[in-house]
Amino acid sequence: MDRRYEAFCLPDPHFYELPVAPHDLQHRFEITTRPAPNGWLKHHGNSWTQLQPMGVDLAKQGWKVHVSAGLDNVEKILEVVWQFCVEWNLPFKFLPSRSAVFAANSKYAPRASSGKAATIYPADEVELR
Repeated sequence: MDRRYEAFCLPDPHFYELPVAPHDLQHRFEITTRPAPNGWLKHHGNSWTQLQPMGVDLAKQGWKVHVSAGLDNVEKILEVVWQFCVEWNLPFKFLPSRSAVFAANSKYAPRASSGKAATIYPADEVELR
């Protein structure tokens, strides 16, 4: 089997589907249903839910903080990330469902994204600290 296609087999046993399929919307984490905080923008993509303070642009190049979580603690970890990033005005994104976390952490998931449940985008080294 060509392992590049495995992620597209997980959502549906009969058909190829996007790794976070539209029918997975009903199984999204509670945190994805929250409105964006005042002064923030929120976007649901195919694979990630993104939040960004208005007026804060992501650097074209720079630091990223990857946050790992397992299926047993992912919702708790995402709550901590949400609170921290909103308090410090840091853009971030997170996987929206258990199936997305499972797919990103499966044995044959691409190593470049494996293990991540969230990503935080500090603007520079000062924000990184």
